Formats: sequence, C-alpha cells, structure tokens
Amino acid sequence: MNMKEIIVLLLIAILVVQPIPSLIAEQPEKEKDLTKIIELLRKGVEKMRQIAEKINNTKIKEELLTAAEKIDTLLDEAEQLIEEGKQEEAEEKIREAMRILRDTYRKLKNKGKLRKLTLYIQKIRRLQRIIDRLKKIAIALKDRGANTTQAIILLEEAEFDLNEAKQLLKQRKINESIKSYLEAKRKTEQAARIIREEGEEQIRERITELLEKLKQAINKTINEIEKYNPELAEELREKAEKQLQEIEELINQGKYREALRKMRNLLGELNKIRRKIIIARRLHRLAELARHVAQKINETDPETASRLMTLADELDDALRSGDIEGAKTTAREIISILKELRKSRGE
Repeated sequence: MNMKEIIVLLLIAILVVQPIPSLIAEQPEKEKDLTKIIELLRKGVEKMRQIAEKINNTKIKEELLTAAEKIDTLLDEAEQLIEEGKQEEAEEKIREAMRILRDTYRKLKNKGKLRKLTLYIQKIRRLQRIIDRLKKIAIALKDRGANTTQAIILLEEAEFDLNEAKQLLKQRKINESIKSYLEAKRKTEQAARIIREEGEEQIRERITELLEKLKQAINKTINEIEKYNPELAEELREKAEKQLQEIEELINQGKYREALRKMRNLLGELNKIRRKIIIARRLHRLAELARHVAQKINETDPETASRLMTLADELDDALRSGDIEGAKTTAREIISILKELRKSRGE
C-alpha cells in the first residue's frame, strides 16, 4: 500500500468521527451523548488498525498502532470518568483522543508530500546522469563521423532546463520546477532518438565492413582447403554461404547483436579450420619430403623407400578425407623412419 492510499484511508477514518467536535461543543449533559462520541471514536480507531494491517512500511505501521493504542487508553479513561460522573474530565480525554487521530493524519500527509519530493529529486538526478551519458556517446559518435550535432545541442538545452528545475526547487517553486524538468526530459528523449538512429547507422556500417572481411577470410581459407580436399572445400563453401546469408538478413532487419553473435560463431569455426590447415600444410610438406627421400634411397634401400612412398600416399589420403588424427599417426611413422635413416648415415 502506498502513502497516498494510506492517507485516503486514514481520512475516511477521520470522517467517521467528523460530528464529534460539534457534539462536544454543545456541552452534552447526558451520559449517552458522551457514550455516542466514544463509540464513533472507537470506529475510527478500528479503521486505523485495519489500515495498519494493510501496510508494509514497518515504521508507519507502528505509528498507526501506537496512535490507536493511545486513543484506546484515553477512551477507556473517558468511560471510567463518565461512570464516576466526571463529564468535563471525560470530555477532555475525548478531545485529546480526537487530537491524536487528526495529528496522525497530518503527520502521514506531510510524509506523503516529503516522499513525493524525494522521488522528484531522484528523477532529477537520474535525468542528469542520462544527459551526461548521452553527451559522451554523442561526442564519441561524432568523432567517428556521425551527425550528432543536433543531439549535442538538445542535450545542452536539456541540461540548462534541468539546472533551472533545480534552482526553482530550491526556491520551493515546485510547479515551475516540474515544468522545467519535463522540458529537459522531452529534449533528452529527442536527443536520445537522434543518437540511437545515428548509432544504428554507425553500427550498420561497421558490421557491414566486418562482414566483408569475414567473407574474404572464408574465401581464402576455402581456397587453402581446396588444395588438399576439394570435396570438403565445397561442403564448407555451401555451409558458409548459408550462414552469411542469414547474417545479412539479420543486418537488414536491424538485429545487429544477433548478427554479431553469428559472425563470432562463424569466425570461431573458421579459426578452428585455419589451425587444421596449418597442420595439414605441414603434414603435406612431410609427405613430399618422404617421397623425396624415397627417391634418393631407392637404389640402396628399396624396401624403406617403398615404405616411405606408401606412407606418403596414406598421409595425403588422410588429409584429403579430413582425417587429421589418422594423418598425424602416419606422420609419426614417417618421422620415425627418417630419424632412423639419419642415424644410419651418421647425420
């Protein structure tokens, strides 16, 4: 329950006992008149307790329950005084109970005003932070070639209006202050729209540049793969084209974050392939070296030469099929043979 609802409910409680002052002012002579007043006040206290049960704010809840307890005590004392025939003293107790009820309402009403003022001050501070942040973004975009001059001007005007709102608030001219604040807010929102539009254009241009670089990197990688495995190269080309088309559609729809995410994923896959290409290139060179050595030792050691030629062919076959692990195994056997040959020759 918010402060406004609390005050409204408490006001209802006071209205329940509204006739009391006039009844007391008439100087009632009969006990039943004072008893009627006490009954009305009891209803007000009961209403106050009902309000307190619906409140989450512990401090306000305690204030209401404490006030209700005091009023109850005064009313009990008033009833006792009536029984003793001390009507004037009973009336004083009733007036005191009524005063507590009204004071509680006034106190909560003032708290409600203070809370509204606090929230308004928080809004002013929040808007100041937004203006400061948007200025930095607008200037950064301008440095990159974006047209954010109008946005910067609007933000300067908004800051002027906001400072005016602060000064008017200090002078307790609340309505005038709110008017200046709303004008500052309007200009800030207008500047934010310009910055967002210019920012999106900058992002679009930048992401398009990145996409072109990604396409070039993909083509270069596929061309490298084609040397070892044409079928795999064609498969990767089709897969890349499909993903690139999806990325372009996302850019056209203004879904830049999703487009960037897909670009990062595609780049990650590309880097994995590049690492495999580097390994494949080295292994292919090893196969060529094995063939070269086999030709040199063919006359003196035809058995080893034949084995090297066979392993070189197996290595190239593994590379063409994309079996990097199988190629590594074959490569280790070639290296082992080459080491043995070097040892036998005393190299």
